[in-house]
Amino acid sequence: MSLATNPPVRQIHIMPFVQATREVLKVMAGIDSTIGKPYLKQTPYQRADVSGVVNLFGDIIGVVVISMDQMTASKLVKTFCGTDYSSESREFSDAIGEIANMIVGCAKKSLIVKAYMTLPMVVLGRAHHIPPMGAVPCVVIPCSSDQGDFAVEVSIKELDENGV
Repeated sequence: MSLATNPPVRQIHIMPFVQATREVLKVMAGIDSTIGKPYLKQTPYQRADVSGVVNLFGDIIGVVVISMDQMTASKLVKTFCGTDYSSESREFSDAIGEIANMIVGCAKKSLIVKAYMTLPMVVLGRAHHIPPMGAVPCVVIPCSSDQGDFAVEVSIKELDENGV
């Protein structure tokens, strides 16, 4: 997969997130997930109620967003933690952040470039959207499970030798 964008989206930057999503959910929560065909994010943006956001930097820059509706988030957190937390609780936000952290961390080890990641940020709010990073294309990886549908949005750019 190489989408005709500028800068180009390279399959070697997207596939680690596909594999990591499947692996993390299965190993950490026993969740079987189905991964749909990745596509380029267009406006109008997808809306979500809950998002886990992790920034990447190093030989690449970018952002990865795991987004979902409230019901899916609640079911994922309950399965992941074994406890039903209120969406207003610190534990709920921590669980969403940890899911995002584990997916990005697992994917990062398979990237062919040096990459570091920030601590996860969690965004809660009905029908919010997180726009892609500037002119960097965003690939949406649609996912589904018994807990509901969610998306992993990958917007990363490999830097050249001048850091641009």
